[in-house]
Amino acid sequence: MEPITRTQLQNARAAAIAEKERIIHREQELKGQLAAEEFYKEIRRIAEVGATQASSKSMELGVAFDALLFWTKEHFPNCDVSTEIRHIGHSPTYAVHVDWSERIQYPPDLETRRLERETSW
Repeated sequence: MEPITRTQLQNARAAAIAEKERIIHREQELKGQLAAEEFYKEIRRIAEVGATQASSKSMELGVAFDALLFWTKEHFPNCDVSTEIRHIGHSPTYAVHVDWSERIQYPPDLETRRLERETSW
């Protein structure tokens, strides 16, 4: 047994609640990481048949989706990774979309002009 101070006893309830919230948050992170690993394998299979883009399964926004997005960006650093809304309504769901098709490379001066045209009002 270890000595416990008065302050520790007074803060025990808050500490227990914080620990439970930390555990729930970590479980959601792991859920997102597992979804990212599954999506990674799916992308590999899709790429083998010649496709150039894929979307993950739908998820609600939250810690798990954030982890899925983070790990997808980490695993496919030079691909276009974006999010898409799947279902709009009472509880919208979202997916991560990865596109690894060839980009059209513009010369630097044409790229600048293209961006100016797209952003000028």
